[in-house]
Amino acid sequence: MRRVLIPALLLLASLFLTGAALAVGRGLSGGQIAYAGWRGSEYHIFLLDVARSLHHSLTTLDAEPCCLTFSPNGEYLAYLSSLNGGYHRLHIVRWDGLRLPEPIRGYVASVRPLWTPDGAALAFVTLDSGFNMQAVQMRLPDGKLSPLPTLDGQLLYPIWSPDGTRFAFVSADRLHLAPADCLDRLNACPDRAVVSGSTEMMGWPVWSPDGTRLVFAGRSGGQESYLFLAEAVCAASTCPEPRRLTLQSRTYTGAALWSRDGRTVTFLSDREGVWSIYALEMGCLDAPDGCAGQESRLSQNDTNAYSASWSPDGSQLVFVTQRQPGAGNTGMAIQLWSPEGQRRLVSRLFFNPAPVWWPALVK
Repeated sequence: MRRVLIPALLLLASLFLTGAALAVGRGLSGGQIAYAGWRGSEYHIFLLDVARSLHHSLTTLDAEPCCLTFSPNGEYLAYLSSLNGGYHRLHIVRWDGLRLPEPIRGYVASVRPLWTPDGAALAFVTLDSGFNMQAVQMRLPDGKLSPLPTLDGQLLYPIWSPDGTRFAFVSADRLHLAPADCLDRLNACPDRAVVSGSTEMMGWPVWSPDGTRLVFAGRSGGQESYLFLAEAVCAASTCPEPRRLTLQSRTYTGAALWSRDGRTVTFLSDREGVWSIYALEMGCLDAPDGCAGQESRLSQNDTNAYSASWSPDGSQLVFVTQRQPGAGNTGMAIQLWSPEGQRRLVSRLFFNPAPVWWPALVK
């Protein structure tokens, strides 16, 4: 009996692990994150089934990866890998691990690739041998590149609305909006609107899921930075000045991120002496005193925190934590937050894993 039972148990365990690995590879909606890590002697992009704590290597590479970002339809994952001299490669991998197209060299590391809403193309910035920057857009899956236009000699980096009918961009430290059909004729587009006349931009704007508003970090008449809200449904002459959402700052308030249900905005600030992630419930917009002072801190007191990503249903948040020097552990970890509490998903990481939640079920 024992000789029969043990092989049977081993077979069941094998089937369970195989099924779990296949489930990870197929993309269960709302249940997985991608993150960068190290195993053996290679860098990896891992997929993690959050509920079952199962890890699966999506792809390997020979340089440190960063800046992971999924296409909105969940089919592609774009990320960067480091090269000597400050250059980077841009990689694109499908959900099943197939890389396409060939890596693009000369990427400017400080600007994250931005996807079109349909996931069929992404914009990024290249740097040639003469150190000339060019904003380009790549179509998938063939990898065809096309240059993006400039506005008054400055690079245009379109941040598309969720429905793809409009795009936001930053020019001369001001936030602009334009219809999608104005992309190739911005200088002659009568419907282009400036929505931050006296507010100086300090980071990329982020669209609300319904496409009616944007949040961004900025300054207005001083050195302190705050989180602002701009209305995105307005004509060129009727856009109101953005509203200040946060009450206090120290040196920076930014890296804003809407939850996918539109109810919450998270942002990064060092107002308490460490980099921390704060949340602002957007229902405060209708409160008599507005949103000032309504933000709550999500990350713990003794750690720096950054690189947040919301789950598809808006109920959970993953972010990176790093204890300060002298706190006993300087390694990085991936933390999961939900209204019920927090738990650590991955620990002992030696570089920023840049976790991102898989946005959709791939079919």
